[in-house]
Amino acid sequence: MCRIFNFPATPINRLMMLLLILSAAYFQIGASFAQFALPQGVSPELLQQLERSSRGSGPVPIPSELNRAREQGQASQSQDVQPDLTSEMSSIERFYQAKTEILGGEQTKPEIPSSEQIKTERRRSEAELRQFGYRIFQGGGSETLLNGAVSDAYQLGIGDKLVFAFRGPESYDVEAEVDREGYIVLEDMRPIVAAGRTFAEFKEAFKSDVARTFVGMEAYVSLGALRAISVLVLGEVRNPGQKQLTSMSTILDALQSSQGILKSGSLRNITLIRGDKKYRLDLYELIQKGNFSGDIRLKDGDRIAASSIGGTFAIDGLVNRPGIYELPPGKDAISFQDALA
Repeated sequence: MCRIFNFPATPINRLMMLLLILSAAYFQIGASFAQFALPQGVSPELLQQLERSSRGSGPVPIPSELNRAREQGQASQSQDVQPDLTSEMSSIERFYQAKTEILGGEQTKPEIPSSEQIKTERRRSEAELRQFGYRIFQGGGSETLLNGAVSDAYQLGIGDKLVFAFRGPESYDVEAEVDREGYIVLEDMRPIVAAGRTFAEFKEAFKSDVARTFVGMEAYVSLGALRAISVLVLGEVRNPGQKQLTSMSTILDALQSSQGILKSGSLRNITLIRGDKKYRLDLYELIQKGNFSGDIRLKDGDRIAASSIGGTFAIDGLVNRPGIYELPPGKDAISFQDALA
């Protein structure tokens, strides 16, 4: 049943009717522009979800302000944190640049090895470290000369040969050998003691005897040949045994004649046995410092013993002589400073 109300056309009724029309038009315009002016945080997808919910599709989860803040924070972090891949400055250079800017002036940088130095060091470290000192025997056996000039300090012994030259009314040369009694015997002269005397002492005694024996005669003497000696070499050597050397030979000559020390043998504990006395030779002193004082001259009947190698340590890196070194006799450790010395 429909009822129609008839309002009288009075001025008041006309004004009310106009207000109703204007109100209806205002709400109609607002509804048409609502989809173009969405509130902040309300997306078109959310409106579609609301519309579906109004049709009976179920409740729609509306994101809270806290969730939206978290999402915005994560997005800003992913945009701000970017690795600097274009910078070629090393961490050390950046540190010193910052230090210069803060303190002012040029800051001293540490010495950084060049690429060539690093490559060289890498090749050296990859190569096998060698035992130090054994290359001294690479020359093989010793061939000591049996003849040659010697110093005035040379000590004469049985078997040495001397050459005498006489100049005066008669000129002649004579060769003589120190006999088993230690004497030099010349014609028309009394025997002269030679064994145990230095060459200088013997020359002085010889010239004095010539002056007493001959008138107007001058005499000269020289060493014609060195006497041979026999030395026994034992221990960690390549060719041990009895060695025939000369009276000018030293411990090192005897080791050379034995073709050197094995790498299982010690270079720092070589012993010379002479009667009831013992002398020790450290070849490191000879190799590293050029100290030949321990390489003494041999005598007939001497014995040489090369001991087994002692404790060792290795050193590698940016050093002058990388390698494997033997510790001094009686030591089982060494300081870092001594190792680099």
